[in-house]
Amino acid sequence: CRIEPLIYGAGAEDVNHEIYGGLYDQKIFGEGFEEPAKVSIKGFKPYDSDWSLTSGMAQLVTAQHGKLIYTSRQISSGTVEVEVRMDNINAIAGFILNVTNAANGADAFNGYEVALNAQKGVLVLGKHQQNWQPVAETATSFNPLGEWNKIRVAISGAKLDIYLNGKLIRKDEDTSSPLKSGYIGLRSYGGSATFRNLKINDEDIAFESDSPKS
Repeated sequence: CRIEPLIYGAGAEDVNHEIYGGLYDQKIFGEGFEEPAKVSIKGFKPYDSDWSLTSGMAQLVTAQHGKLIYTSRQISSGTVEVEVRMDNINAIAGFILNVTNAANGADAFNGYEVALNAQKGVLVLGKHQQNWQPVAETATSFNPLGEWNKIRVAISGAKLDIYLNGKLIRKDEDTSSPLKSGYIGLRSYGGSATFRNLKINDEDIAFESDSPKS
């Protein structure tokens, strides 16, 4: 048969670029119309999935999971806070704390998790030692899917004071094999989420590209 010269076709080998972004004559990637640019974020190391920068926010677009570890310094005491927006009803998103031995894999790290479960409407507290150990689920009101919530945690070794939108939700101390120090990170499990305004000891930690400026 005769192939018309104006017919345009796209191969399916590069699924992310050819299909996930849309069936278009798309010659560039990360242009801001169909999907965010995938970049290296200064001071952070991603695991499990690609993270993106969007207007100074760190964004994870996934139906699975991903974590982003701030590797510039470890902390054993102080405060951390971040605003999180869950972009999918299946997302469980928030902080991971006192992180060590991180690798690719849903539960491949040691650390504590403080996160919001969008579907169940609870604050989740758990512990990871290359596995998942649920500690508590606390029913509490927070802003719905697609809106911002601020999580703040005061850390003193294995003691955690957890605040949500300025309200103290719970205090917890791990006395069984406590994890007393490590890195902090961001994590979403089960769905997409976006993070902004990360602070450590009230110091702003910027989400910015590690790529050299042209």
